[in-house]
Amino acid sequence: MLQDYQQGRALELAAIVEGVIELADRKRIPVPTIKSILHLTRYFEDSALRQSHAHGGKENS
Repeated sequence: MLQDYQQGRALELAAIVEGVIELADRKRIPVPTIKSILHLTRYFEDSALRQSHAHGGKENS
């Protein structure tokens, strides 16, 4: 996931984090930290994708 982020690619959040949140929700188990991590990761993903597109899809050096 770090390499995807560094290269401005979309992260595989659904398979990694959203499944955990879905299972916790089904069992009514609060997982605020995991949800916060998901939101922060999405924020950084969106920022990296915008930056990548602004620079023609090339990685910054």
